[in-house]
Amino acid sequence: MSFFNKEYLKKYTVRVCHMFSVIALSGKVIFDYLFNTDTSSDTSSSGESPFYAIIGVIMIVSGTINTFLQKPTLTLKEHKPLWMNTMYAKFIITVIICSPIPKILFGISKEQHTALQFYVILAFIFISPYLRFYREHYTQLNQTKKVTYENMDL
Repeated sequence: MSFFNKEYLKKYTVRVCHMFSVIALSGKVIFDYLFNTDTSSDTSSSGESPFYAIIGVIMIVSGTINTFLQKPTLTLKEHKPLWMNTMYAKFIITVIICSPIPKILFGISKEQHTALQFYVILAFIFISPYLRFYREHYTQLNQTKKVTYENMDL
């Protein structure tokens, strides 16, 4: 296997895009919440709103692509449903929270929307590593089973 394997290159390019966008948007929301500011207000530069919108789209698209690049059917086998359902929930929550949907549907203020985003980010800080550990644990367990079955003399 060469160092520049296409599969690894795809995975890590998508991961870098996803992590960069998560960090950028999370940093904005945390800053806005903690310092009671809104960097997307009328006083900010006109380029910030489109920038954060593009970053949001990159985050959602790269996260979705990353989910399927993990090949959960092959690696997680019977443990796939819990992992995928949690990933679907994260996707739906992210799409709703990162968009103006709560403001439009529920008429919440910018401050309430920022607070909602902040608390969702806090929840995701704990959920995301759990999902990764879950995936890695069962992937490794399934690989161990595969190696054990291959070494058995029948």
